[in-house]
Amino acid sequence: MNFPLFLEKNPELAIRLSFIDFKLYYTGVLSRSDLIEEFNISEITASRIIAEYKTIRENNFHYNQSEKKFFINSNEFVPFLNISAEDALSMLAGGFDRNKIVKKKAFIKFEKIGVDTNPLCNEKVAIITRAIYQNLMVSCVYNSAAGRELFDRDLAPLVILYDGINWIFRANHLGASGDVKYKNFNFSRIISIIEKPNKVGR
Repeated sequence: MNFPLFLEKNPELAIRLSFIDFKLYYTGVLSRSDLIEEFNISEITASRIIAEYKTIRENNFHYNQSEKKFFINSNEFVPFLNISAEDALSMLAGGFDRNKIVKKKAFIKFEKIGVDTNPLCNEKVAIITRAIYQNLMVSCVYNSAAGRELFDRDLAPLVILYDGINWIFRANHLGASGDVKYKNFNFSRIISIIEKPNKVGR
């Protein structure tokens, strides 16, 4: 991770700013308590870190007074954190991992082998994970495994899954024919996706 020069000299601050960026992008929501619990810091320190992030990415978020939380400006968001979608999904499932932010030299040589799947798109993944976190709807064009047709689907994403090879999400497929309403979808098969502001069931 190549941080701006002033952050290279303050790696602790860089990690905390990266956490804010990660939390906003992949869940859409940030509160001071998120920072307090993650880094065991005071509310004053959390507020100072958020203010520091605002000086770097002012248009990335806004504060909702009624909910006392910060929300992503998805149309203006410019990520400060540069990680793969696979690493992001891993952290969403297992917790924020500083070692994925600051890449360190390996102790021994390592090569990843196995089935070569399509690289995941961060933006598409983030729209899905934000929908899961906030209980929102999405509309997406999805390429089925058969690959014969592309379908525009209204989905209510529920949970992320990993089968050892592919990252998948389960969703309620609204308008699906038949009795099966809950289906699994492969992140890599999403052609396009739009986030919808309405909550599931409203």
